[in-house]
Amino acid sequence: MGRRSTNQKRILIIEDDADVRDLVARFCTKLGYMPAIMAESRFFDAGLDIGPVEEIAAVVTDIFMPGKSGIQIIKEIRGLSESVKIIAISGGWSTQGSREDALMAAGLLGVDAALAKPFTLEDFKSCLKEAGLPVS
Repeated sequence: MGRRSTNQKRILIIEDDADVRDLVARFCTKLGYMPAIMAESRFFDAGLDIGPVEEIAAVVTDIFMPGKSGIQIIKEIRGLSESVKIIAISGGWSTQGSREDALMAAGLLGVDAALAKPFTLEDFKSCLKEAGLPVS
């Protein structure tokens, strides 16, 4: 396998489901990005976890998680920067609404793209393109 570029941009993945986190991380790597994983949303702090805006390509966040919700995370990120790309993902949660409702709410908060779970590599690739990110 080739060497990673030292200027490879990160995609921060905020997802409570380990299988989905691993899947998104593998997809990021396949598409030329360096995944950075945050398993517990309750510890997320946009000012600390985003880091230098020029080093991050995007944040992929689930909407429904224990701790901070994806909606709270999106608000925090948008409060910090309008330029950070945000991709919302959701499988829905029957007690809190459908995935369509969740993704629509995220869209109103200014996400750059939204994706319903489950999804394929091609779906994720299309989502990155929709958000304006280059993919290899």
